[in-house]
Amino acid sequence: MEQETYSVGLDIGTTKIVAIIGKENEFGKVEVVGVGKAKSLGVHRGVVNNITQTVQSIQAAVEEAESAGVSLATVSRVINGKAKVAERTKLRVEQAMSELGYRPNSIAQSLASATSNRVGILVSVLDGPFFSN
Repeated sequence: MEQETYSVGLDIGTTKIVAIIGKENEFGKVEVVGVGKAKSLGVHRGVVNNITQTVQSIQAAVEEAESAGVSLATVSRVINGKAKVAERTKLRVEQAMSELGYRPNSIAQSLASATSNRVGILVSVLDGPFFSN
């Protein structure tokens, strides 16, 4: 039996550590199979001050990425509800989201979709019958 090879990308920041796990698919492209994040402990202003805490944070981020065990696209389909996802997979993703305390971020959604569903109004004069004195 051939063993699968996975790649892990890490973003070690001052506030959080993000791990992305991927594997090469049959077309030679990298398929994301998990994303996880953890609070960055042991890092201050971009400098590792406590290697033990930093390693623990990295391990937590990788464990989170492994926990769902599905691609980023599948997670997106579950969140958006716009495509069919197997019920078992949907429940697994929703359980992982619940355990991790996932909350949608409207600003991130606006950036990704290039729409904000908001209307801005510019007013040049702030006096008149429509404004109180």
